[in-house]
Amino acid sequence: KKIPDQFTLAEACLLSDSCQYFIENNIPFHPGAVTEDVNMAIRYVHKSQTMHKEVMSNLNKYYHPTPYLADMLQQFRRTKKTFLMSNSSFEYINTGLSHLIGPKWMDLFDVVVASSQKPYFFTGKSLFRKLDVQGKHNNLTYQSKWNNVTEFEPGSAYIKGNIQHFLKFTKWEGGNVLYIGDHLSADLVEPARSNGWYTGAVIRELENEIKKQGTK
Repeated sequence: KKIPDQFTLAEACLLSDSCQYFIENNIPFHPGAVTEDVNMAIRYVHKSQTMHKEVMSNLNKYYHPTPYLADMLQQFRRTKKTFLMSNSSFEYINTGLSHLIGPKWMDLFDVVVASSQKPYFFTGKSLFRKLDVQGKHNNLTYQSKWNNVTEFEPGSAYIKGNIQHFLKFTKWEGGNVLYIGDHLSADLVEPARSNGWYTGAVIRELENEIKKQGTK
């Protein structure tokens, strides 16, 4: 199996550690069985929101300060349209960006889509659902509406959806869109192949490599 991004790197480390534990403790095992159980555990952690709950309860531990993020997005919006599309829940996104930017972070995006189900978003036909957000700050509740979504309203958040409706509502043509993500299949392959979007990869490992290349 290839290791093209941070997601699979963590999976590979967990598989390696599990096999090493069995070897050091003389426990008979089949690599295929370990792989199945590790993959099942990873899926459970994501689908059950266990990982997200841990992160949201320890924001200072998992989120590094990004003092220039808001300024960068504001600079983009002077000449461009911006959108946020994530497979994460709106609760998770809102908690993280409120911590990094502030409670008015949605003002920095023309469109916000959570629980987008990428890469299925680019090939499927799920309908957009508008989120009804009630309360203030840390006491928010989220309920998806049943109304037919025919446009994206400023200051509103949406879940699910599909690429055809997204392009119809925004009128953004493929060659004019730059989509930046950190997952090879969900963020980079399908948007470029099916819609002609330009894509950019977030590769944290390059930061240290660039610094090394810049030294004598």
